[in-house]
Amino acid sequence: SVLYCADFGIRFLRMSHPPLDATALDRALDIAMTAAKAAATLIDECIEQRADRPLQIEEKSSSADLVTQYDTMCEEVVIKMLSEATPDYVIVSEESRNDVKLDDRPSWVVDPVDGTTGFVHGSFDCGVSIGLCVNKQPVLGVVILPRLREVFHAVEGRGAFCNGKPISASKCHNIRKAVVCTHTAYNRSEASVNSIMDINRELALMRVHAIRSYGSAAMDMCSVACGRLDLYFEVGIQAWDMAAGTIIVREAGGVVHSLDNPETFDVEAKSMICGSSLELTTIAMELSAKYDYKRAVLETSC
Repeated sequence: SVLYCADFGIRFLRMSHPPLDATALDRALDIAMTAAKAAATLIDECIEQRADRPLQIEEKSSSADLVTQYDTMCEEVVIKMLSEATPDYVIVSEESRNDVKLDDRPSWVVDPVDGTTGFVHGSFDCGVSIGLCVNKQPVLGVVILPRLREVFHAVEGRGAFCNGKPISASKCHNIRKAVVCTHTAYNRSEASVNSIMDINRELALMRVHAIRSYGSAAMDMCSVACGRLDLYFEVGIQAWDMAAGTIIVREAGGVVHSLDNPETFDVEAKSMICGSSLELTTIAMELSAKYDYKRAVLETSC
């Protein structure tokens, strides 16, 4: 991109960051795996011992947007490991570093407990998500779902894996044969709720195989990557919810793009669509536009 200095009439070329080489990516994958496993162990231990360790639950943006002491504990563990191993990398994280903006430098994007509501209720739909972006695009992702005993990872150009075995998206092209996942946003305004309910109603009338709703964006993206889901889209999520999942879906042969443009993707746009095929993601795009999904969630208040 080009920057222009009006005072002197000079144009400066802002260079993007060069791609990380194979050695750097290998090292980053090892670091992310180690950090994610440490946080996943904490999540697992808490759920197993929840009777002896009461949760301290606080609300953030709404009564449905929760945080616990374990979110903070997991984040501290992950950030310490990442910062010590890669001191020159940016770190964006949900709890303590959510105001850090991505730039072109290598940037860790961390959700220490993705799916806090599931975690609070002792459910399976929670986990750790660690993505690495360069030039604001995901190039590496690790997602661990401790209750499912699943470890997903992907590196750009190398494929996607679950527990060390290659995975692939379903290749479903027919919405009537699809399992679709949507979420109810933290924003519970009438407009927000009506929008997603209208979308789900139309999906049901399309005779999709099933409509699902879980609590972890990272898990749902990994489910698209391994073929358990065929389509998942959401408004109201953050970069840390989808950075790791994006590269995992793409490396599994799936599609990830913006809510309103199949040729763009912005990890900071607070929305995304992913699926097994462009035919399915196009339907999600059309439904989102028809029911004003993005505006209803992001621009209305409870």
